[in-house]
Amino acid sequence: MKGNISPSNRWESLVENYPGVSSLHEEISVLIADLARKVRTRFDQRAREIGLTRPQWRILNIVLHVEGVPQSFLVQKMEVEHITVSRLIDNLAKMGWVERRPDPNDKRVKLIFPTEKVRPLLAEIQAIRKAMEDEIFGVLSDRETLTLRKLLHKVNDNYSRLDKVELQNKLHNNN
Repeated sequence: MKGNISPSNRWESLVENYPGVSSLHEEISVLIADLARKVRTRFDQRAREIGLTRPQWRILNIVLHVEGVPQSFLVQKMEVEHITVSRLIDNLAKMGWVERRPDPNDKRVKLIFPTEKVRPLLAEIQAIRKAMEDEIFGVLSDRETLTLRKLLHKVNDNYSRLDKVELQNKLHNNN
C-alpha cells in the first residue's frame, strides 16, 4: 500500500516525521541538514578512534593533498576565524603532524606542510572516508548517485550565484 500513497497522505507522513515542515522544499532542506548532522556525528566518532577531530581531519586532508598550502587558504576553506585555524594548526604541529614554513615569496605568509609522521595516517583517514561513503551512498545505484550529484551541484551553484549577486548589490549600495 505504501507505493500508492496519495499526495495528502504523503504530507501527513511528512508532518509525522518532521513536525512543522509544511512544504516539499522545506522537507528537502530538513533532510539535507539532518543527513549532514548524522554524517558529522558518525565521522566525529570514527575520527576520534584515530585521535582526530573533524576540523583537524579537514586540515590534514587538504595539507596532505596540497602541500605548502597558505594558512589563509585553510581559513577560507574551513569558513572559520583565522584564530581557530591557527589553534588547530598549533595542535597538529604539537602532535608532529604538520609544520609551518615561511613563504619564500612573502615572509608574512605561512605555508602548512605535512610531516612524514602523519603520512601513515592518510591511509586510515581514507579508509574512514571510504567506509562512510559506502554507508551513505551504498543504497544508490551509480546512476542515482550521478543524478544526485548533478542536482546538488545545480542547487549549490544557484545559491553561490545568489550570494555573489547579493554581495554585488551590497557593494553597489555602499558606493
